[in-house]
Amino acid sequence: MSKLKALARRELIENRNGIVLTPVILMGLMLILVVGSMSFGIGEMGLGHGTRHVASFGQLLREIADAESGVAAGIVIALMSVMSLPALMVLPVVIFFVLLGGLYEERRDRSFLFWKSMPVSDTEEVLARLAGGIVLTPAVFLAVGIATHLLTLVLASLIGGAQGGPVGAIWYIGPLALNWFQGAFVLAIWMLWALPVFAWVLLASAYAPRTPFLYAVVPPIVVIVNENVFLHSNHFASWIGRHLSAQPLFEDIADGFRTAPGRVEIDDFSALMQELAKPDFAGIFNSFAHPDLWIGLAIAAALLYGTVWLRRYALA
Repeated sequence: MSKLKALARRELIENRNGIVLTPVILMGLMLILVVGSMSFGIGEMGLGHGTRHVASFGQLLREIADAESGVAAGIVIALMSVMSLPALMVLPVVIFFVLLGGLYEERRDRSFLFWKSMPVSDTEEVLARLAGGIVLTPAVFLAVGIATHLLTLVLASLIGGAQGGPVGAIWYIGPLALNWFQGAFVLAIWMLWALPVFAWVLLASAYAPRTPFLYAVVPPIVVIVNENVFLHSNHFASWIGRHLSAQPLFEDIADGFRTAPGRVEIDDFSALMQELAKPDFAGIFNSFAHPDLWIGLAIAAALLYGTVWLRRYALA
């Protein structure tokens, strides 16, 4: 455990700006925006069919309190999800650069000699670098998001209470906690889908004599261009996009909202909010039935084996 703690702490120290400061800044900006809206007026807002003017956050709390509990919980979850959206959009970029810099930087500054003198094997080192990107980084983003959500509820209670609103109308911790758990689970499955792409980035970091970004990006682009020119197809690009976006995972989740292809079951605001308040894990588990997921994991294992071999025998 002390070895794991040392490796995890190293990842945090080396990538503090990306892993910690990025989600703190993004969630902080969203918090300022939301609190500012609560303090200075909501404006036009759609609750149910159509839009109407909401004069204050206290009035909005009164309307939420009059709604069904499932609808009110869904509104809170929707607000928190929107707050987290910018950080989630930046997360893959942060993971990319965390993985890209790890093994390359330790060769560039020769710090790998220190770790080789420690009781840390090459396999443990590579897996620690990988975990720093696909486990530690999402975990910190998620923790910052949860802390921001709770702080938002506290500030919303203070502002809404000062404006005469029922502050208890937004404290749906049970549904919100289920949503956090579902978000963590979705992130974990997304990492499995994206693992072959991230394993390739780690391999480029272990191999590149300089400018690892080019070694990670140029070879796939060359393959994509040649396939398009000579075979008039885009299978490789589609495969990368499919895994990096975890498209089958989100298609399975979206199927929970559909009764037939192209027909959305949730056709009104109240029903949609109630659906958000009841997380459904069936679509997430269906992701494991896709053979493409397991093929991608096998490719990722081969790439990681190559990364370990490079660090062990081909360090420059």
